[in-house]
Amino acid sequence: MTRAILSTVAFSILAACIAFPAGAQGPSNVEVPLWQCASIFVVEVEAVDQIRTPQSSADNVRVLVKRILNDGYRKGLPLGALDAHLRRYDTPMGGPESYRWADYELRAGQQFLIFSNSKEGDLAAMVASPYDITPLTGDDDPVADIALILETLPLPPSARVQAVAAAVTASPRPHCQILAYYIRSLLVSGSDSETSQLASAIESAPESAFSDTGRRAIVDVLRTGMFLAAQSEHRNLAPLFVDLAVRYLLIEPEKAGRPTTSAQDLVLQCVHSIATFDPALAAMRALPPELAKQVATKAAALAGDARLQPDRRAMAVELHALLGAKQ
Repeated sequence: MTRAILSTVAFSILAACIAFPAGAQGPSNVEVPLWQCASIFVVEVEAVDQIRTPQSSADNVRVLVKRILNDGYRKGLPLGALDAHLRRYDTPMGGPESYRWADYELRAGQQFLIFSNSKEGDLAAMVASPYDITPLTGDDDPVADIALILETLPLPPSARVQAVAAAVTASPRPHCQILAYYIRSLLVSGSDSETSQLASAIESAPESAFSDTGRRAIVDVLRTGMFLAAQSEHRNLAPLFVDLAVRYLLIEPEKAGRPTTSAQDLVLQCVHSIATFDPALAAMRALPPELAKQVATKAAALAGDARLQPDRRAMAVELHALLGAKQ
């Protein structure tokens, strides 16, 4: 019997926790997928006036609303400049949506994708207290990914799968973590035969198909997706998860001096899941000998890398041991 079959209670908790991407700065009171937010738009920071006291931190900003991707309440959201007061922290603390900006040091020229479920149609209030924020750094293209998702939502499931598969296979820019969560929803909601085109597209996509954070997200959602599908007829998620985990483990960091990519770090954290979940373990043991040797060599290198935390090095040791029989 599969060793990692979840109890009913644990399974329910897991499903609730991973159903949708978490907010950038923490959970909101009601979690919804980002692509279902009523208002989605792009802003660019034009000016920042910082306000700092021992009790609070805030920014008065002028932003330019450059693009409206979704106006779900049909408020006629306008483009153009507006002023907003952004709370970073206060004593005492307020609600979670008040502090979405806490981790950002704002400066002119930065762009953000804003998600809101406010019914008021007040863009300044939406900017000040968004449901979520995604910085537009140039590493990937969240705007194009959200546009793709919104275009496919009215389509039947098979057409959604086809459209996303085509985008993953041939995209001029890397995809982000938001699309990774949408992909998980498609893979889990459809049967293996219905989603085989998407699974094949992900498996054969070039390394550049996702950014580093996007690769981390796709590994994470496939891991949780295969657990959710453990008691269903899905059979493709565990092999796909292992395939991508192995591929992404072998992608070296682009930044000099960095011991691992974000995706590599998550793959190390997934080793125990692979070792204790029979379908994933079988997929790992079925790797071609030459590929298994490459992964074992990389695992040995990470296990001996003094720049890594001890727990990550221990995970690399466990991964090497999983592949011992393939050497």
